[in-house]
Amino acid sequence: MANIDVDRVRFSPVRLREGYDMGEVDQHLDLVKQTLAALDAAVTGSAPVPGALPSPRFTPVRLREGYDMGEVDAFLDEVAAEEARLRGLAGRGIAVPDAPQTDPVIDPSAPDRVTDVSAPAEVVDVSAPPTGDAAYPELIREGSSGTGLAVVALVVLVALVLALVLL
Repeated sequence: MANIDVDRVRFSPVRLREGYDMGEVDQHLDLVKQTLAALDAAVTGSAPVPGALPSPRFTPVRLREGYDMGEVDAFLDEVAAEEARLRGLAGRGIAVPDAPQTDPVIDPSAPDRVTDVSAPAEVVDVSAPPTGDAAYPELIREGSSGTGLAVVALVVLVALVLALVLL
C-alpha cells in the first residue's frame, strides 16, 4: 500500500512571490493518485505495472495565487521515492502484508529467526547480538571518535563559566 495519501496533501498558496500554477499541480496530483493506486494493484499481483510518472513542468505564476514551489517540489520528491519503492516491490512480486510485522526487539514473543524476504536464501539470527567492529558498521564512520560530544561538553562548560563570571 502506498505510504502517501494524495487526497490529504495541501500546499500553501502564495501571491506576492512566484508559485506554481494551481490547476497544473492539481491535475498532476490526479495522475499521481492514479499511478500510485495502479502500483498498489501491481504489488499485490492483481494488475500490470503501470508506466512511469512523467516529470512535471509547472508554469510559474506571480501576482496571482499559486502553490508554494518548495512545498510542491518536496512533495514530488516524496512521490518519486514512493513510486520507486512500489516499483521495486511490484518487480519482485512481493505482496505487502496487511498485518504489521513483529519486531523481536520490541516484541519478545516474536520468533528468534527472521527471514529476509528480499533474499529468501539468507536467514538472519537475531537471538545473539553482533560483536566486534562489524557489529554496527553504519555507526563506525571516519572521524567518529566521540569528538563531537567532547566539543558540545566543552561549549556547555564555557557557557556555564561565563554565566558565573557575569553574575
